[in-house]
Amino acid sequence: MQLETRLEPGAYSSAPVSGGRRVPKTCVVCVHGAGRDRRTFLRHAAALHRHHYDLLLFDLSEHGLSDGSGRGTTFGVREKYDVLAAVAYARQELHAEHIILLGTSAGASSCLLAAAEWNRLNPHLQQRIAGSTKGGQPTTSSGNAPSFPVRCIIAENPLARPEELFLFHLERLSLNYLPKDSYHLARRTLFWLVSRVLLFRLAWLDIEPAGKPSSRWRQILAFIGTLSRVLMGRTRCGAVDVVPEIHCPLFVMHGTGDEIVPVDHGMRIFAAANEPRQLWLAPDAAHCALYDQYQVEWESRVVEFIEHSLDRGERAEANASSPNVHTDAI
Repeated sequence: MQLETRLEPGAYSSAPVSGGRRVPKTCVVCVHGAGRDRRTFLRHAAALHRHHYDLLLFDLSEHGLSDGSGRGTTFGVREKYDVLAAVAYARQELHAEHIILLGTSAGASSCLLAAAEWNRLNPHLQQRIAGSTKGGQPTTSSGNAPSFPVRCIIAENPLARPEELFLFHLERLSLNYLPKDSYHLARRTLFWLVSRVLLFRLAWLDIEPAGKPSSRWRQILAFIGTLSRVLMGRTRCGAVDVVPEIHCPLFVMHGTGDEIVPVDHGMRIFAAANEPRQLWLAPDAAHCALYDQYQVEWESRVVEFIEHSLDRGERAEANASSPNVHTDAI
């Protein structure tokens, strides 16, 4: 995989908001959803910035002012590399010591897929992304491999699996034109096959670019391997499938009134996640509208989670640097 940190204006159009800073410097990387752009988080900016967090707002590939191939969104499969590039930019260009990922909808899933992808990257690429902050080296987890340089992830209205979301809306759309009692086995089978086509496209894109086969014979083998993973449900395209691999604090937020990504998506991701984790089901909140409907509570919950995650990380680092010192919980 070739990862380029192309976040300067005119490419990914990053727009960091700087000002008052928490010590040490903390940057919240905001990841918008499918069909939107970095302006999604402008309404959240003041709430986060008054708590002395720097913000990084950027456009994902195929969105806003960013570049792309004109093929549209991949619901996180390709966008996870944009998230990793944004993390690298925050570390190397903004000199952020602590990074928080805040994503909404497909952007939330992109954050989770990026975190799970970390351990699949080679150590050299991990080093390039983690970089080093002023006067220090990236934290290492084992050997010379840097640990994931993100303190916590906040996922608002995340989708569990893209093919399930596609099926949900396909069925919903068909019910507007066909009576409910016409929903029979043949119709369900057709919808399932269509969803597998979408999933195959995403799974094929998930093949590491540097490892894509060049010869025709290897391409055939890769095609067969991808098809078998799709049919057996063993792809890495869904956040719910990879979240057990993530070991940083996770805060899942979902509106119970979400008609775009049903609330059970967020609940299933939370159920599959490791501790420490937190769940907030906002009553009757619509898709990506938790802040609009619960501004005070959103700010309070998010800031509290960030601060607890930062404190937890600092205690863990202190204990790691002083292995003979033991502290008792008060």
